[in-house]
Amino acid sequence: IFISSGVIIIMIISEIISVVQTYLSWKVGLNITKDVRAEYFEHIEKLVMREYHKLKTGELMSLILKDVPIINRLVTSVILTVFSQAVYVVIIIIILFNMQWKLAIISLLTIPLFIIVERSLIKKIRSFAETWRDEETKLSGLLQELISNIKLIRIFTNEKKSLKRFAIQNDLAKESGIKYSLIKSIFSQSVDFISFLGPVFVLGFGGYLVIQDALTIGSLMAFYTFLGKLYNPISI
Repeated sequence: IFISSGVIIIMIISEIISVVQTYLSWKVGLNITKDVRAEYFEHIEKLVMREYHKLKTGELMSLILKDVPIINRLVTSVILTVFSQAVYVVIIIIILFNMQWKLAIISLLTIPLFIIVERSLIKKIRSFAETWRDEETKLSGLLQELISNIKLIRIFTNEKKSLKRFAIQNDLAKESGIKYSLIKSIFSQSVDFISFLGPVFVLGFGGYLVIQDALTIGSLMAFYTFLGKLYNPISI
């Protein structure tokens, strides 16, 4: 009865958290996007006249229309996800300790590994993501510049020079995207591996408890089921 009730409660809480998280994420994200866009545009209008010669229309448009919403979605989704998943994890941990405190302690042993991986790689992921975004913005600005001046390029036969400029920037965007994808993949696989270790430790120690008649197989399987709900939010 306790296990069934726990599963139902967790499902209800999970669905409620998901709905609230989605609503708040969109509302907060759109409000921030609106305010940041207005601030950026106001800042552009107040620039010194000579600064306008250094700016490319495509880069500014890409920054305001594309980059700002992306950054704000990332920020709001991360903040709201961390908060909601933290509540979810605390509830699961309480249930696990009520079920079998020894196994609960074993299941938490891998959390320091999560923290180590996060601290060692998350800064690099952010850095590579920013570099990729900057290169894509430059590519967008260059493309708009070349297309808007395509007639002059044809008149002065500068096709090869323009193609070379585009190829160089296109290659920089590609390389930065590959680096970001690689470091993100390493982080994801590291988290998945740590998530795999936790259940292995629990099953190993749980099997020992079953042999010692300190735990039933049914209780071990029930604990293992809840354990998956603990690691899923952590590995997101």
